[in-house]
Amino acid sequence: MTAWVEVDLAALRHNLGQVRSIIGPATLLCAVVKGNAYGHGAVSAAQAFVAAGADWLGVTTVDEAVELREAGLRVPILLLASHAPDEAEAVAELGLVPFVSAAEAAQTLAAAARALDATQDVHLLLDCGMGRDGAPPETVSQLAEQVRRDPNLRLAGLATHFPQATSPNRAITLAQFRRFEGLANLVGADVLRHCANSAACLDLPETRLDMVRVGTLLYGQYPAPHLAGPLELRPTWRLKARLVEVRRLRAGSTIGYGSEVKLARETRVGTMLLGWQQGLTLEPASVWRGARGLRRWLRREQPSVTVNGHRCPLLGRVSMQSCAIDLTNAPEAVVGSEVEVSARRVTVDRALPRILRDE
Repeated sequence: MTAWVEVDLAALRHNLGQVRSIIGPATLLCAVVKGNAYGHGAVSAAQAFVAAGADWLGVTTVDEAVELREAGLRVPILLLASHAPDEAEAVAELGLVPFVSAAEAAQTLAAAARALDATQDVHLLLDCGMGRDGAPPETVSQLAEQVRRDPNLRLAGLATHFPQATSPNRAITLAQFRRFEGLANLVGADVLRHCANSAACLDLPETRLDMVRVGTLLYGQYPAPHLAGPLELRPTWRLKARLVEVRRLRAGSTIGYGSEVKLARETRVGTMLLGWQQGLTLEPASVWRGARGLRRWLRREQPSVTVNGHRCPLLGRVSMQSCAIDLTNAPEAVVGSEVEVSARRVTVDRALPRILRDE
């Protein structure tokens, strides 16, 4: 095996326990497993979270929910985004709970439920500042009444999504929360109310309400630097590869397509079979944000990897499925030595093997 992703199931369960420790037993926990569980593998991560006490699972698409149901997961699944009209039947058949923010979507779901002689639970998504989705405030009362009147629909929840919960300025999110509370009181239903994501769960405990929808924290990361620290999170994911070639190149040798790098001295160079197809060049956005990102840009810092515990820079262009590494800092590295790579988890190739650890 030349490249793989290691997933620590014990760490996933531990991190969920850490979140549970701050929200308490009375608040439900929706473990968000969208995007292939942030690159961890949706089924294995979902199973770990449910085993650790997750009450709900959250996904973006119907296809993501199908994968979970086919794997035997029977906990409630929340659809966190709008679905296509022709997916309404699948929503009903799979027992999913969708967000609804428009009258047309409610009508389509009601028709699908009626055909199955069923009642479809829905959660109204209220737009309190996100802008991209959710029912506008002036339509909320009418939409809620439409759902209540339909015998094949049940108003089971009210939700909103905070766009700036990671900001140090709490006032923006608190204002949106008050707007949500006002709309929820206007609807007047005794239903599940939820709005807190990972950042709000940490920073704004009053927003936890009946349920929190947590993703980032479960995967061992804090949503913003200023929020780091209160939980004992464990790393859950590592992208790794092995050196398939190690060679010593003379001064003046060029590396990779375009020959953009010319060695100033004799250098030991390693090759691994990871490239941009696997998401190697897609570093987390936080790496390039703020002052740290500006410093990296000004210095034209080359991305680096870790070989035998030593940071080693990449040399030249990253190719589709391979790249070169300067092994100066890892003189003991040989063919077969392990390389650990930083990459954006969600964009790493799903075809790479996921090696599950449970220790």
